[in-house]
Amino acid sequence: MNVVELRGINPAWPRGLINHVVGFTSDGAYVVDVWQSQHLFDGFVENRLRPAFQVVGSLTEPRFITFDVYKSYVA
Repeated sequence: MNVVELRGINPAWPRGLINHVVGFTSDGAYVVDVWQSQHLFDGFVENRLRPAFQVVGSLTEPRFITFDVYKSYVA
């Protein structure tokens, strides 16, 4: 994994990612993702996200809270 990929410049979204939203509060950053399946999300964490955190080294791995979406509206 190179620096360009770590900075998020890679135009290829992970397979299965539908939507990605990031927001900030005084507590830190919050990310909300919508995935096609738990299986595809788990693969992304194991094969892309966790290795990126290991390369950086000084960051704490994020805490994940998953749930099934009941209903979604897009304006």
